[in-house]
Amino acid sequence: TSQLSLTHGAAYQIAVQTNPVGGASGSQLTTQPVVIVQDRHGNTVTSDNGTVITAALGGFQNTGTLSGTRTSVTSNGQAAFAGIVMSGRINTQYVLAFTSSGLVAVNSANYTISQGPTNVTNSAIEADAAAIVANGTATTVITVSIKDTEGNVVAASAGTVALTVAQGTGSLSAVVDNNNGTYTSTFTAGTVSGTAQIIGTLNGSALGGSASIILTSGPAENSQILVAPGTSASGALLNPQPQIVIKDVNGNTVTSDSSTVVTLSLKSGDSGTLAGTLTATASSGIAQFSNVTLSGLVGTNYVLEFDPNTSGVRSID
Repeated sequence: TSQLSLTHGAAYQIAVQTNPVGGASGSQLTTQPVVIVQDRHGNTVTSDNGTVITAALGGFQNTGTLSGTRTSVTSNGQAAFAGIVMSGRINTQYVLAFTSSGLVAVNSANYTISQGPTNVTNSAIEADAAAIVANGTATTVITVSIKDTEGNVVAASAGTVALTVAQGTGSLSAVVDNNNGTYTSTFTAGTVSGTAQIIGTLNGSALGGSASIILTSGPAENSQILVAPGTSASGALLNPQPQIVIKDVNGNTVTSDSSTVVTLSLKSGDSGTLAGTLTATASSGIAQFSNVTLSGLVGTNYVLEFDPNTSGVRSID
């Protein structure tokens, strides 16, 4: 009898010996991958030394980032990686693709990563409603989401969140820790229209985001003289021409009103006559008269009356 000793063939392909295991986003993989160079028949090419193998994200995921040391050099046909850092989204399946010039590439098995450390700059403050009425009772829920650098919401309580109304009028209820990385509070509108801005802190550190809520005026309730009519020569244009503003019950200008028609009439004063355009339609809550004249007796006091055509809005003089 005779003995035969079989050796491996030429290097042909890369195979995965140890698959990667993910760690926290932004950290090194818990298990770093190990690959081997094989011949056509799956034998390890133990004579292969110095082949550079590169690791990259494979598949169709574009939400992750590899950093750290992404290349490894073979020794006796084996390339053990060390220092690969993975950042990405939780609950996402990732694979690594291993390539080297002249060799058939291979993908690892799927792996996932967990959330990384909290990042206050990346965290979010959001309002359920973008706009509410400034009536002292309207509310919207404010939600704070504490995230890591990649935008993953942390899975548990991150500490103490405090919220503040930094701009505008309104109040906030006590913050509730939902123990899942989110916190909630109820914002109640004040009675002054405008924009309310909500800011917050986590354990005393400022959160990067803020929530803006538009506080709108309520329905038209009354009208006021914004610009009183000025004196002029008999028969000449009033200078200045009157302006009327439409207000809600809390005195906010009803900026949504571009339909109320205000009619001008002479309420008192002997031998007086108004002429010109005696109606004005509101635009963003303001009715501007433009060419009103008053003819009458010198030295006589005249009182003008302004009557909006909107139901429930009183006339003024």
